[in-house]
Amino acid sequence: MIETGKLDHATLSYPAYGLRFDLGNMEERLRRARLAELADLAGVRLEERDLKDPNLESKLLAKVPAGKARRDRSRRDAALARAQAALADFERAAAKAKDPAQISKALLVELSGRQREATRWLTAASLEEELDRLSDEEGFLTADLLAAIDAVPAAAPVRENYKKRGQAYKERLERLKANAQSALSALQSDGWLSRVSDIERAMAESSGLRRNLSRDISNYRLVPFRVSEAVLKQPRWREFVDDLLVKYAKTTSYGRAVAQRRGKLGRFLSIFGLIASGDLESAARSLADAEPGRR
Repeated sequence: MIETGKLDHATLSYPAYGLRFDLGNMEERLRRARLAELADLAGVRLEERDLKDPNLESKLLAKVPAGKARRDRSRRDAALARAQAALADFERAAAKAKDPAQISKALLVELSGRQREATRWLTAASLEEELDRLSDEEGFLTADLLAAIDAVPAAAPVRENYKKRGQAYKERLERLKANAQSALSALQSDGWLSRVSDIERAMAESSGLRRNLSRDISNYRLVPFRVSEAVLKQPRWREFVDDLLVKYAKTTSYGRAVAQRRGKLGRFLSIFGLIASGDLESAARSLADAEPGRR
């Protein structure tokens, strides 16, 4: 291609657009993660329009009580800084191609190496982001959640299967964390190029493990508490009266309230059973129908 003149600055510099796009998205996600954490520490609810304020971080920092710990994201910052530097090196090298006389095999080799280095650190930043996400998710199986599962008015084997589902999620999170740490360690090593196949294998496995996991964990955590909200502990005679009201006075405000509560209980008990059985797609659809705002 060099001999036929098909290579020029526009062609050789083109990979920078994709790299800069990925870098920009990662930087924005990190910015939003920081702002969300600060808002939580400050007890402030953010709207989408607030995120456009260039001084938002300093404003939130001023509201955070002294002594409140923040998550250390310095490794993620460092990986993004390395990616930014590598991308700048690529762009400087590509700029040489503005002079057609400088387009040579040596320049192609240099550009290939610069692009590879930028991709290396973008991948490292992505893995650091994944470790942040895993840190948020790995403690989902709390004592309160387990107590809520135990209190669900379902058959004991169904509750036990629900707990097993949670344990399976926990094991997937542990495997994802091990894969991310292994791939990150390989990327940061001097001989990382010789370990590319190991890195790709770990990330390919993680892609399958990650599929719908955040959604499924979110649903798993929510459903037992929704059941709890719909369960009303009251004497047997009160339940009998409610039965009569639903049957013969369903148009009264109380009759409608009882019917609504029982309908909610039935819906969420059904979703609880779907999750326990492993029918997670049906569970997600049913939950989206029950709570359209979660779509």
